[in-house]
Amino acid sequence: MTTAGPVQVNPTELRAAAKDSSDIQTSITNVLSTLQNSLTMSNKAPWGNDSFGHKFANGSSGYLAVRDNLFSGLSGMASTFGSIASGQNEAADELSDADNGNAT
Repeated sequence: MTTAGPVQVNPTELRAAAKDSSDIQTSITNVLSTLQNSLTMSNKAPWGNDSFGHKFANGSSGYLAVRDNLFSGLSGMASTFGSIASGQNEAADELSDADNGNAT
C-alpha cells in the first residue's frame, strides 16, 4: 500500500480555477438564454393543433416536457458551477488568511 504525499494548495491558482468555474457558469447561462429565446420565441406551435401535434408536444415525454427539463438541467448546471466558484474563492481567502496569520 502506498501513502499519499503532502497536499499543497496555492491560493492564487485556486482563484484562477474559481475564475474558470465562473466562466463556465457564464457560458452555460448564455447558452441557456439563447436556447430559451430560440425555442420560446414563437407563440405559434409549429407542430400544429391536431391530434399528432398534441401527441408530439404534450405528455410526460412530449416536446414541451423535454424542453422544460432541458432548461431546468442547464440552469442547475450553471448554478452548480457558480457554487463551485464561490467555494474555491472562499477556500483561497481562508488559505491566504491562514498563511498570513489572520485565521479566524
